[in-house]
Amino acid sequence: MTKPIDDLLPLPIDTKVQQYMDFYHDALHELVCFGTHMLKWSLEQNKPKTEIGSEVDLAALLLFRHILELVDAISVQIKAGIAVPCKIQLRALLEAYLSLEYMLAKDRERRATCFMIVDHYRKLNIYRKLTSGTKENEKLKLDLKQYGSFFTGLSTVPGAAHMLENQEKLVNLPIYKDAREEYLRVVKKKPNADIKWYSLYEGPSSVLWLATRLKKLDLYEFFYKSWSNPTHGTDLSTNVLVRGKDGLGAMNQIRNMGEAHDVTTQTVMLTSILYMELIAVKVIPEHRRQISEWFLKYKVEYRTPLEHRKINFT
Repeated sequence: MTKPIDDLLPLPIDTKVQQYMDFYHDALHELVCFGTHMLKWSLEQNKPKTEIGSEVDLAALLLFRHILELVDAISVQIKAGIAVPCKIQLRALLEAYLSLEYMLAKDRERRATCFMIVDHYRKLNIYRKLTSGTKENEKLKLDLKQYGSFFTGLSTVPGAAHMLENQEKLVNLPIYKDAREEYLRVVKKKPNADIKWYSLYEGPSSVLWLATRLKKLDLYEFFYKSWSNPTHGTDLSTNVLVRGKDGLGAMNQIRNMGEAHDVTTQTVMLTSILYMELIAVKVIPEHRRQISEWFLKYKVEYRTPLEHRKINFT
């Protein structure tokens, strides 16, 4: 294995620094572990529902599971001293959090059907492109021939026609009738738009307006926008181009652990709000006492100590 340049990727991590990373990881991992219990309780609550279309009942839980997966990914990266790329997961976490809050606010069944129908149509549109003989596939062939570089000869995949047929059956289920009509209305009005599920029925048209509607504009302005930078490859010089020991310009190491504390505290903040204000109150209120008791222990063991466990690299 090639040995990395120490100034750019110092491995292994210094023992003292690793102790901080381990604590940050443990604080996040505990959130995930208890979150699995909340997800289990939520799934048990929905277990008796077995009729066709009951996937709608699981829409909110799919978002919750996605959030747990993101926090888990952040915890694993933090343990290895990888902080800045975690902001990409944090951005996704905040968007999923806002989506979940909007879904649970009111009209839950209708909003859940919107969530599912948009997802089903997204897959359906992909399968149409990949199914031989469709107009979408013919257009894809021409586009790949003119603008492709790596997969110019790949315009279909085995089984696409069968998957397309399955998706068409899904979107035409009776439970989706109203949401399907609304989706098609919006598509007709904005044929080239990337339809967000929460924009149906005159809902917010973007994450910005979703945050505004939910009175979470502060989270959007101060967190989401800054987390968009590593997602889109912008503002790459901040905390990277620094003054070296010789007084000249230098580039910071790849694993910038100086931001690990902020990433951890921001993840803990968002996830704690999600657990206490959404899941405990609106999804499994019968377990609210258990969640509150756990959170009190979590504050003592992790959240309060976290405020004083910021490593100083200067």
